[in-house]
Amino acid sequence: MNPRVLTATALIALGFVLFWPSGSSKKVERLYKDGEQLYSTENYEESIAKFEEALIESEKWGVKTAVIDKDFVTLAKYRISVCYSKLAEDTGDVNYFDQAVATIEEVWPNAKVPKHMEGLTYLWGHVLYKQEKYELAEPKFNELIENYPNSLFVENAWYALGQLNYKLQNYDACRQGFKQVLDGFPNSDFKDDAQHLIAQSFLDEQNYEQSAQEFDRLATEEFKNYADLQAEAMYKAAYCLNQISRFEEAITRYTNFVTKFPTSKYVTAAYFDMGAVYARQKDYDNARVNYELAIQNTNDEDVQSEIQTAIGRTYYDEEDYANAIVAYTTLLENYPTSQFISEAKLGIADSHFKLSSWSEASVAYQRVLDEHADQSDLVPYVTFQLGEAHYKFATSLKETGQADSATENLEISLGWYQKAYNDYPTDPVAPHALYGAIWALNDLDRKEELELVAREFIDKNREDPQLDILAAEVQLRFADMKFNDFKQYNEAAVEYARLWDKPDGDYEPLPKFHLLKVIAKFQEGRSYYEVASEDSEGDSLDADLLAKSINAYGQAIDKFNDESFLLGVEAGRYDDFPERTQQVEAAILNKALVHEKRDEWLIARDLYEAIGKNSDNYERSQLLIAQSYIEEGKI
Repeated sequence: MNPRVLTATALIALGFVLFWPSGSSKKVERLYKDGEQLYSTENYEESIAKFEEALIESEKWGVKTAVIDKDFVTLAKYRISVCYSKLAEDTGDVNYFDQAVATIEEVWPNAKVPKHMEGLTYLWGHVLYKQEKYELAEPKFNELIENYPNSLFVENAWYALGQLNYKLQNYDACRQGFKQVLDGFPNSDFKDDAQHLIAQSFLDEQNYEQSAQEFDRLATEEFKNYADLQAEAMYKAAYCLNQISRFEEAITRYTNFVTKFPTSKYVTAAYFDMGAVYARQKDYDNARVNYELAIQNTNDEDVQSEIQTAIGRTYYDEEDYANAIVAYTTLLENYPTSQFISEAKLGIADSHFKLSSWSEASVAYQRVLDEHADQSDLVPYVTFQLGEAHYKFATSLKETGQADSATENLEISLGWYQKAYNDYPTDPVAPHALYGAIWALNDLDRKEELELVAREFIDKNREDPQLDILAAEVQLRFADMKFNDFKQYNEAAVEYARLWDKPDGDYEPLPKFHLLKVIAKFQEGRSYYEVASEDSEGDSLDADLLAKSINAYGQAIDKFNDESFLLGVEAGRYDDFPERTQQVEAAILNKALVHEKRDEWLIARDLYEAIGKNSDNYERSQLLIAQSYIEEGKI
């Protein structure tokens, strides 16, 4: 090569070296240490600036960062990410979390030093957790635990897995994470929280038995330095026992808790719970004592008003309606802005109703309707109760001879009943309102309307397992109206027959219908006899109608006589009812009379003989036997 060319090249290279910016490894190290110092004093923004300045300096020619770290760039950016995470936590500015993640994602592909990768993995999971991206954070923590089992971050990772799974309501995984903390790190600062959330997770699952056991672990010597947590644990263990109906044990636990931690924030709840347990056990005096203690242990007026409502409820449940009114009135006076105001007003109205103070009840129900018309859960019931109160008031007025006032209140009651079932047809009160309207129409002697409403009610409710008994009562009243008021005996017989067991009738063979059925069959027999009497020509009665009458009486006798019916009573299938014997004997006497009309004297006398000597009908039956011989012409 030409010597001149060589000289020129050397000069260019020398100039390149001389004029290229050179750096200092010592300066990089100093900047990095300054950044760490600032980090230690929580000056995170200045710390980031120093780390970034160190990175810039590290890129200059001649700087050797290996003396600081094998991969200084990754280390510095990791520390910058940590600072961003700290800034987000300190300032609440979540944008710093985004910057932390961006920095991690930038450096991660080239990270090769295990210690750096360990720190980045944990930090990544930590930041995602703080961003509430739990599904993304979980695999990062699992990766740390799997790849770096000896890491100082493993304890935190298990704890974070417990926390994030608790928040995701993955309770089995949550408990696994916390169990790892408790078993693997017995001196962990997280052990109290881990045990607490294990217990709480079972409580959230309503696994009260297991939850109580886990809360009991917190009430041991191991956690004696966590007084607030032990107080909560004692209360919640008692609460869990309460939920699984271990009431006596719960009461003991509650009592121990309030004795040991009289200033705990859970004391009010404990007294309230004890009040509820005693109320459930109908020990109303003890219930009220504990409710009063609950009120005394809180300054929260919302809580006090809730407890005052419970006091009113205990009096009401105890059927001490006068004191219930006093308790509810106390709530209205002392806590006028309480969310329980409407309940208290309704409690006052219901208490007046139970006391048969119909006028006061009407006024109280009207107040609820006027002042709480926006509470859709109350309005249908209150509307119906206004009908009930006016109907009851009308009945009492009628009994004291105040006919005009009674009629006026019947009209008012009918209006409320009609409003209840017209305006709220899908509410549970609707069928009861329709039932009430039937009786109001009956008392007002509005027979045509009654027939329409009664038929509607029966058709709607006879298949309803809760309302079928009301439908049956209306069915009987409807048939009675045909029999007594309209003298439509043939139609009455058909309506009475509908009360019998399926498939011949419309109702199931259930004990709740027993009384109605025996009455209906008796009346069916009477109805056919009345039709036969109306259609008779001279002394001759229609044989088919008499046969139907005999059959109806016979069905009543066969089903409800002692020999048949008491077998079911003895077997425990149903209870006896006091009207049965009288109804059966009435059917026997009437059936015998019909047989006499058919000149079946022996059958008639056998029926009369069936009346026992201890019966109130015995003397009458003996007289009828003697009379039958005369009528047969044998005497």
